[in-house]
Amino acid sequence: MKHFLLLAFFLPLIFPGCGNRFSDWAADHVKHGKVREIHKERVVKYLRSIRIYQDFSTVGIFDALWLSHEVRQAYIDVFSSKYVLDKEKEEELLRKQRIENDNFISFYVLSYIPDTSINLGEKNCPWAIDLKVNNKLYVPKVVETVELSPEYLTFLSRILNKYKNVHLVKFAAKDENGDPIITARTRILEMRLSTIDRSTSLVWHIDKNQNLVKDQEE
Repeated sequence: MKHFLLLAFFLPLIFPGCGNRFSDWAADHVKHGKVREIHKERVVKYLRSIRIYQDFSTVGIFDALWLSHEVRQAYIDVFSSKYVLDKEKEEELLRKQRIENDNFISFYVLSYIPDTSINLGEKNCPWAIDLKVNNKLYVPKVVETVELSPEYLTFLSRILNKYKNVHLVKFAAKDENGDPIITARTRILEMRLSTIDRSTSLVWHIDKNQNLVKDQEE
């Protein structure tokens, strides 16, 4: 197989006229399976990333994916296609995802914090995390290290590496009075990451339906 791949690379360079014929032959003889179209852009636009330095040294790298309604719908679409779910099962899965969003504002946070083995959310971690909504600050209810599902591994493939830890970070979606934290008047979600001597923010600009404002989509 190794020799075949080398041949596939060098043959078009040595014999330019053979390139197209070789490609046609390879398409017929090397099976790639049927490729599904996955619209990563539906998810990636909800991703925010930042790298923090002290002088010229990295002190933290953070990527946060807000698990919004649209992101969860994108996950369901890919999951349902993979497992060929019927409409009833797909609707049940969507219902569970909506219940999760009714109870929590959730993020996948990928972090690289050099010079420490302490993960985000653990005692004595150099970095603390909170969420600012409508000028009020909220601390997470859950920060846990997780493994991403194959669907989210695909969505986030361009930022994943072996040095980053993956966390599920969940904030209560309702305040102590039972009122939703995100309202129709909310325009900004701000995740704040802080150490003793510095802080930074990841920001999502949204409309009254919790969709990203067009000119803020990344």
